[in-house]
Amino acid sequence: LSTDQKENLDEIQHAGRHLLELINDISNISKIEAGIVDINIKTEFLSNIVDTSINRLMPLAKKSNIEILPYTIQDSLQVQSDPLRLHQVLINLLSNAIKYNSENGTVEILCQNLKNGFIRLGIKDTGTGIDETEQLTLFKPFNRLSHGKEIEGTGLGLVISSRFMELMNGTIELDSKKGQGSTFWITIPTA
Repeated sequence: LSTDQKENLDEIQHAGRHLLELINDISNISKIEAGIVDINIKTEFLSNIVDTSINRLMPLAKKSNIEILPYTIQDSLQVQSDPLRLHQVLINLLSNAIKYNSENGTVEILCQNLKNGFIRLGIKDTGTGIDETEQLTLFKPFNRLSHGKEIEGTGLGLVISSRFMELMNGTIELDSKKGQGSTFWITIPTA
């Protein structure tokens, strides 16, 4: 193929992947709202799910000049979750932390054992943060941040993530101040 043909093929592949993501998001939200999502709760090592999610997004982080800081999650830490759904939640939160970050920013993984039967996992970025008004509608379908309109997405990722966490007996929360970055926290039952 010529250089132009290769570039065109790359654009077609990129558009195809984006379209598939849109279709999957709409399919997921439809299934959740209809109550037909299969949740398969199992005992899983949290470090395995986090490591897999981060490894999948490392190319996006490098391309965006975002550093994912070294982190430690105890190898013995186990959670009760649907590994596939938890992986989807982490992929969404990590990709948002990368896409909405500041130039040459960082992403930090935080982990706290709450001792009450739950583990709290945080995804912290050094982006511009989310003002209080936008935080009120952040978990509503098709809502997009005003400062990220140029970033691809459906506005369904956080809604789907929130619903998956509820179905796994967990929660998702946000700590953010304008100009100071954001930390999305998920709380997961321990095994």
